[in-house]
Amino acid sequence: MPFKLRLISLLLRAIALTPLNVQRFLGRQLGTLMLRWDKRSARICRANVALCYPQLSNSERETLCRNSLQHTGMAFTELGCCYYWSEKKIRQCVSFEDNKTLTDALAEGKGVILASPHFGNWELIGQFLALEHPMHVLYRPAKDPATDAYILDRRSRLGTKLLPTDAGGVRGLSKAIKMGDIVGILPDQEPDREGGVFAPFFGHQALTMTLLSKLANRKKTPVLLTYMRRTDIGFSFHLERLDASIYQDDLKASATALNAAIEKLVRQYPEHYIWNYKRFATQPEGMPRLY
Repeated sequence: MPFKLRLISLLLRAIALTPLNVQRFLGRQLGTLMLRWDKRSARICRANVALCYPQLSNSERETLCRNSLQHTGMAFTELGCCYYWSEKKIRQCVSFEDNKTLTDALAEGKGVILASPHFGNWELIGQFLALEHPMHVLYRPAKDPATDAYILDRRSRLGTKLLPTDAGGVRGLSKAIKMGDIVGILPDQEPDREGGVFAPFFGHQALTMTLLSKLANRKKTPVLLTYMRRTDIGFSFHLERLDASIYQDDLKASATALNAAIEKLVRQYPEHYIWNYKRFATQPEGMPRLY
């Protein structure tokens, strides 16, 4: 294992030994440092917030950026609990009141698609659900083989099966859905041009994946907007079933419905969203670059 990766692994192991409130304190400090010293993250965050919240004053935008980057910092330090906590400790820190939504969807026998945006602690969703259900999650492999192997080992330790974002991974998702299992997709991760359509998000065109819509439309598989929100004492896990608009044959219309659902969630808890991600990196032909 390369030295840098070994150091990160040891750091996360050490963080995992601390209570969740300590992990979050460290994460907030990291986020504050990012706003000041990580010029790239701060620039992208400010650009996105200005784009999506033009009605806010400069000071309000800066506050949202600071809070968002603090949540980004917590998403890193909470990898300690995601990667190393026991099943018992994970169960104890998650409040889950929407189980009937999931069981009802599974009872239809068409599989279930979880649309889990970059919100709150999305890493913990697969770990938590894998304690009770077969889970298959699409992920983008890391460029470094050693880093990729480490991430695969940690994310799959409780039973989640990770599938790469390639043709084989898509076939794996289709097979899992046919078996009636749960699959997880990050719906706000920008795809390649050929794998997406432009659809509005906060009033601006965002290249949005069509994979989720195509998978859902084959058997009218239930699609659940899924998120793990931070609370004062742990996490609140929620599932919201998307309506029939996700099943439209027009992929742009389906992607628009998907983005609208994500936008509605983000507007409720804007600080939980990862605003330092280049969500609008690719623009329609002839439009200026935003970053």
